[in-house]
Amino acid sequence: HRLFTVALLIAFRYHQHPNRPSDTFYCQWTASCGGVFTPAELHRMELEMVAFLKFKLYIKYDDFEYFVDQVFNQ
Repeated sequence: HRLFTVALLIAFRYHQHPNRPSDTFYCQWTASCGGVFTPAELHRMELEMVAFLKFKLYIKYDDFEYFVDQVFNQ
């Protein structure tokens, strides 16, 4: 659940809210995930995932297309 939630959070944040999020951003996500994670946990999980990815969040279209082809056309 953590990985899926933080992946959605990161995708949403960088698509909709490119600036530094406010405290209400994480509170809204806490409500969205039914209170399973606290705002502090969401923030920590986000930082850990972005650090793990070495802050490389851009995916080339060719790489994405290859991934989709491998997953859905086997």
